[in-house]
This record gives sequence, structure tokens and C-alpha cells, in this order.
Amino acid sequence: MNDGLSFKSMLPIFIVGIIVTLVAGHYGTVYFFMDKLNVGYSFSFKDFGLLYDLQQRYSLMANGDNFSDAKNVADKIKLYIMAGYLPAIVWIGMFVMLFWDTGRKLHGDARFATQAEIQKAGYFPVSTGKNKPKYPPILFGKYGDKLLKYCSNEFYSVAAPTRSGKGVSIVIPNLLNYPESAVVFDVKSENFDITAGFRSKYTNVYRFSPTALDYCSHGYNPMDYVRRDPLHVVSDIQNIAKILYPTSNPNMDVFFNQQAQTLFLGLSLYMIEKEQPLNLADLLKLSTPKNGMNLQEWIVAEMETEAVNLTIDCVDALLSFANTSDKTASSILASFQAPLNIFRDPVIAAATSKSDFNLEDIRRKKMSIYVCINVGDVEKCAALMNLFFSQLIDLNTKVLPEQDPTLKYQCLLLMDEFLSLGYMGVIEKGVSFIAGYGLRLLVIFQNREQGNIAYPKGFGTILSNINGKAVFAPNELVDARDYSEMLGYETVKGKSRSNQSKGGSSTTISDQKRALMLPQELRELDPDTQIIIFRGQKPILCKKIKYFEDEVFIQRANLPKPKVPPLDLRSIQSKNKEARKESLYTTSEIPVEKLATIPHEKRINNDEILNMLYMAGGVVDADNLVI
Repeated sequence: MNDGLSFKSMLPIFIVGIIVTLVAGHYGTVYFFMDKLNVGYSFSFKDFGLLYDLQQRYSLMANGDNFSDAKNVADKIKLYIMAGYLPAIVWIGMFVMLFWDTGRKLHGDARFATQAEIQKAGYFPVSTGKNKPKYPPILFGKYGDKLLKYCSNEFYSVAAPTRSGKGVSIVIPNLLNYPESAVVFDVKSENFDITAGFRSKYTNVYRFSPTALDYCSHGYNPMDYVRRDPLHVVSDIQNIAKILYPTSNPNMDVFFNQQAQTLFLGLSLYMIEKEQPLNLADLLKLSTPKNGMNLQEWIVAEMETEAVNLTIDCVDALLSFANTSDKTASSILASFQAPLNIFRDPVIAAATSKSDFNLEDIRRKKMSIYVCINVGDVEKCAALMNLFFSQLIDLNTKVLPEQDPTLKYQCLLLMDEFLSLGYMGVIEKGVSFIAGYGLRLLVIFQNREQGNIAYPKGFGTILSNINGKAVFAPNELVDARDYSEMLGYETVKGKSRSNQSKGGSSTTISDQKRALMLPQELRELDPDTQIIIFRGQKPILCKKIKYFEDEVFIQRANLPKPKVPPLDLRSIQSKNKEARKESLYTTSEIPVEKLATIPHEKRINNDEILNMLYMAGGVVDADNLVI
């Protein structure tokens, strides 16, 4: 207990009292009980050890045959000696009652965990042998010279402003240590550069980088996860549509997103049933018909000749759009194309035209997937990144590991700049159960306000389902106040002095409330220090890991990276050339009165413009790319 000044002021009195009660008790015993022994000794202050001497003497006599009552006398002397300690024991008991309050403190008893408590909680686990943890560890800090490890299937979050060391202390150490699968949102590709070489020694490494400046990326086509059999094709397409056009996001228009989902279903089914390659870039092109038709006109024309060759699901979905008013159709089409417009970029189109890895294998095989985006492209590619992680979670929350023995690995979803991905309904709704499927979230964000914008109704729910929370020194005062409240309060002794009317003064000592860490103290937290909060445990005040100061991490970092294949830009360019031949018109081909009504994007497709820019920049051969 922290009793502050009150205990310190009473300590001298306590010590003097102990001495007085011991001396008084001892001599009092000698004085009052000596005559009762009837052994021929008289009281004297000089004989401090008299009783002890007598007790020893009579104990020896009791072992012989000379004094039959010696044992009885020795036992009495023991009792008298013990009686002499009673005043001191009572004195100590009074102080214990005064200053050792074992009950609930008036304002709380918040404090940081001790090393013994950290050890008991299991954060210094043994990595080998019979006591090896069931789950792989997340490294989250250092206590003394020991690494702190969180071996669980529960989630972990880091609230860290920019430039606060989250990469060197959390992201890189875990990628250089986590022994099973990992999927990483890697802005700037720094984590790939530093850790991919080491992880390639024991996992299959992929880099999905749809905006790569070197035009090298493994492919990820979300439409490859649509099963082609009649029992699943519709639901699989709908699952993707719900991610691209969420209706549970309060920031989105529900009606137009619902209609966009239906249009997405209809066009996707059309491409499958017409045996066309299914990817999002070509799906977007299909929504902009050739020969000057708008989408409604094209659908009506197709239904006249192709309806008999299409499924009822496809026909109904397409006609649902075709039968709306022009104004409503325009709004639906705008909603449909909004998240797909990035696929006009030929590099993104190439990166999403095929798949080089299977997201459904991340729990069956040891895989490392780095999702790399340039800083300037994060906002532009947010929908694609959202789709990637949402689809990954959706695909891997259908079968529990207990139901399939081949699902033997845990996958760490290390999502730096988590909130830049925007609203993900699959996380908001699934955060309470996805841990059971072997998916483990490690999310990093800058501040809580950012989360409240992305998840207006559900960010608090997400945080409440994350057991481990790391707090770095916050920039925002509102965050500092929130964290101060989370750490709790302690009860301290406060001393107040008041002056009396007739002169003199009086001092009052009372219980007062104090935050374990005040908001300003949190904002002034040492850059190398962090606070870790686990549910049901005392918070941990510890140091951050610095991978570049640890010899093991130094040896693992910056090993030669695995090769990443170049994108097949040639085929994308070839597609665009064919599209240009069919979609660029002259005034002789189109009546003058109709030319003015053709939207600009139908006269010159944005793909063509982007393609020409890339060609001008020096992309001349897919096998010999130059920037």
C-alpha cells in the first residue's frame, strides 16, 4: 500500500514503541513472575538475560535425576518469556491494523504488475520441451533482459502514433520470430525487404503488390474463389459483392449498394456462363458497353438473343438493373463502378488477373503473404485491400480446425495501419469468433478517434474483443484521458493543514484518489517505454523491443529476398488494344446528334490513357521491364 507521508511520519514512533515494549515486557516478566518461581533469585536490572539463563539451566537439570521438578520449572519460564513479548506483539498489531488495510481501497488500488506476476501470467514461456506453449507467441515487449511473449489464440492491438517505433518494436520482431503463417499489410514494402528472406527459409513467401514500381507481384484474383458449380456460384459471388458494396456500413448508401450487389451478381454470372475469364478489370469493362450503348440498352439487346442460354439467376439480376429508371440506373452504375475504378490501372489489372497463391491454404501450409502498397496508393487501393483481408477471413471461417485435421497452423494477420483499410464488416461481426478458426489479429492503429470514424458503431466492440492492448505515448489528449481511465486509480494518503481562529493549526490525513498515470504523464511517456493491458491482470510497464539491438534479430534481418515474378503487362496491353479498336469511334460512324450524348469515358477509355502513360514511361517488354 502506498500510504505516503503518514506512514513515514509514524515510523519513528513505531520503532521507539517496539524497543519500549520489548524492554518493559521483559523486565515486567522478571519482576512479576520471579517470586512465583521460588528458586532463590531476586530481581535486578543488571540481570537482563536472567530468565533465559534459568530456562537453559532447568532444561539441563530436567534431563538428569537431581531435580524432579526441573522440567516443570523450565516450562513455566518459557511461558513467562513468551508473556514478555506480548506488549510488543500488541503494539505491532495496532500498526498493522492502522496501515495494512487488506480490504477494498476507497478509490481503488491500481498499480503495475510485478515481475513475479508477469511470470505467473505466462509471459516468460519456455519455448521448447514439454512445457512448450500450445500457440505460437506474439512478442510484445521486454522486461529487464527478457522478451515478453503472448502465447494464445487471442488478439492483440497497438495504439501507436506515427513515428513511434511500431515497426521496429512490433512488426519486424514478430515477422522474424512467428513460426507459422502470417499475412501482413505492408505499407512501403519495408517489412518484406527486412523479413521476407528469413521467412522464406520455412514458409512459402508471396508479395502481392498491385502498385509495385518495379511491376513485380504475385497475383491475387478474388474472383478465382467463386466456385463454378450451381450450388455455390451465386453465394460465392454474393459474398464478394457484400464486401465491395457493404450495406452494414453506416457511411454507405444502403439502397444503391444493394442494387450494385445485384448488378455485380448478374454481370459475374454472365461472364461465367459465357465462359469468359472472370476478373474485376474485365467485369468493369463489361459495365461500359461498346458501340455507344448504355448498360441498360446492352442488357436488353443481350436478353433478346441470349436469355435462353443464361440461368434464371443471371437474367433476373441483369433485368433488375435494366428495368429501373434512367436516373436510378445512373446512380446504381456509379455505385457499382466506384470500388472497381482502380482496375482501370493496367498494373492493378495485371496483378488481379490470376492467382499465384490460395488463401484457403494459410492454415494448411506455412505461408507468408506480404500485401504491399505504396504510401500514396493506400487510399486509392483501400477497397482492394479491404476485399483481400475480408475475403481471407471469410474463406477461413467456414471450417474449424477441430473439424479438419489438415488445418494445423495458426495464421497471424498483422495489419499495420489497420484503419486505413476502411470499414470491414467481416471483422466487426466476426471479431468475437474468428480466433477459434486459427486466425489471430494483430492490429495497429494511430488513435481511437480514427477507429470511431471507420466504425461509427462498432469500434468499441472490436476493442473489447481484443485481449492484449499496447499503449504508446499518445499524441491526442482525448486518447490520453481514455488510457488513463483504463489504467485505473489508486488510493493515496493526502495531508491537509488548516489554521484555527485562536492560533495554531491542525493537520488532517485522508484517503485521496489519484490516477495510476495522469493524461499528461501518459503523453510524456518515454519513447522506449510502453504500457500493456491484458484483461483481468495488472497493467505491465515495460520497454519496447528494438530488433536492431538484438543479436538474434540482427542475424535474421535483411537476408536475400525471394524473387517476385514480373507482371504480365503484355497481355493486359493487348486486351486494351483490342478494346480500343472496338470502342474508339469517328464522327463518320456515329451520328452527330448522338456524339454529344456519349460520355467521355466511352469515347476514350481511361485504360487507354493510363496504358499510353505507362508506355511513354518506358514499359516496352514484359520480360525486360524498365521504369
